Amino acid sequence: MQAVTVRRGPVQRLLGIATIRIDTAGGSGINGPHVHDIDESLAASFLRDLMERVEAHGRTGPGDDCNPD
Repeated sequence: MQAVTVRRGPVQRLLGIATIRIDTAGGSGINGPHVHDIDESLAASFLRDLMERVEAHGRTGPGDDCNPD
């Protein structure tokens, strides 16, 4: 994962929703993983969880299992 972007257009702002775009190395920006029209509070939780997972993986190092017990 190289970048995570939260986008909210004018209609999304009115409705309290957002789109999360995840850019990865070698991935196509157009067809990459996106979460469309998610509630803003869920988007914030999703981003926190995603970042915690990425940081935890970085601490364990490549090749280590990140599977929960």
